[in-house]
Amino acid sequence: MKKLLFVSFAILIVGHVFAQSAVTEEDRYGKGKMPFNDNGEVVFSTIAKAEGYSAEQIYNAAKIFIVDAFKSANDVIQLDDKANNVIIAKGWHKGSEGGCRVNFTMKIQTRENRYKIDVYQLVGHKDAGYTAGMHIPAVNINAEELTDEECFKPNGKIKRTGKGFWRREVIDCALLITTEAQLSIMKNLISGTKGSVEDNW
Repeated sequence: MKKLLFVSFAILIVGHVFAQSAVTEEDRYGKGKMPFNDNGEVVFSTIAKAEGYSAEQIYNAAKIFIVDAFKSANDVIQLDDKANNVIIAKGWHKGSEGGCRVNFTMKIQTRENRYKIDVYQLVGHKDAGYTAGMHIPAVNINAEELTDEECFKPNGKIKRTGKGFWRREVIDCALLITTEAQLSIMKNLISGTKGSVEDNW
């Protein structure tokens, strides 16, 4: 039964990802798709249901996701507040080009029957390198720079390079890491996460 529940949930999430890949570029990256909050910060937020599970169980499942998803959980975890069911971690996701990645901070807060994932402090990064014998310095682009005004041509089309490129990378990273977290948390819950992370063996 638990396996069937996880498979059903996985199909739902994967179906959502495929549906997202089938949408037009405008639907995915278009104007208004960069989620600026009232303070001008870019924060991708998702609230997910986990019916029948306590805040502690969901917290433990989220902690296992962080440990499994990042090479050194001790290095990436910035806050581990079990009393308030909050985990904050810093990580990065590989971009679509070599030497390209998106750094991010992820906060997972848990409550009974649900949890919230926030992905923020997103920074696109490309390593320094050489092109046609010329040294190209490293690039760091904050998500807050990826406004509609900066990323779109006068004709309304998204730019293919520069900030238009980074807008795609940032949005894709946020969607991918959020989907990975949801799949892992649900898998960990269904497999019987109880008590502490160390007890899950």
